[in-house]
Amino acid sequence: TVKVETTDGSGLSASCSVTVEDRLVTSLRLNKSTAELTIKSSDPNPTMFLDETVSPSDALNKEVIWESSDPSVATVDEKGLITALKEGNVQITCTAVDGSQKSASCKLTVKRFLTPYEKIQSFVKRCYELILNRSADAGGLKAWSDLLSNKEATAAQIIDGFVRSDEFTSRNL
Repeated sequence: TVKVETTDGSGLSASCSVTVEDRLVTSLRLNKSTAELTIKSSDPNPTMFLDETVSPSDALNKEVIWESSDPSVATVDEKGLITALKEGNVQITCTAVDGSQKSASCKLTVKRFLTPYEKIQSFVKRCYELILNRSADAGGLKAWSDLLSNKEATAAQIIDGFVRSDEFTSRNL
């Protein structure tokens, strides 16, 4: 209740009741719950927007803040623009600032586009790691990858070559 009195000595006054409504955010939704961005040589930092929907539509404060769970993988700006930086998984969260503690999240996967030759190299690296229990050396990686790339050997033949190698057989497993 607000009461107003005159100061001229007339003794007049008036009062009224004022009700303040909070109208906090009751729900917050994003246009995607999962998303994927692919890093390519032609687009090393791909972007996408997430759009939020704040309810109710007449909430007094519809402002939100955006946050990335791992800014080294992807960042997000104040408008929901996501920029991918490197491969990985990250959660992008939008939170209402009105005190309602309402939030919504999107699970983002950032992948790197691999050329066919890079896929072959990845396979050969895994052979080194899983069969020989070590990292690939540059010369061996190129030699094995070229054999596959030029169709001079199949994947099965490459694996057989690793398993029959002196380095592997000398372990006497």
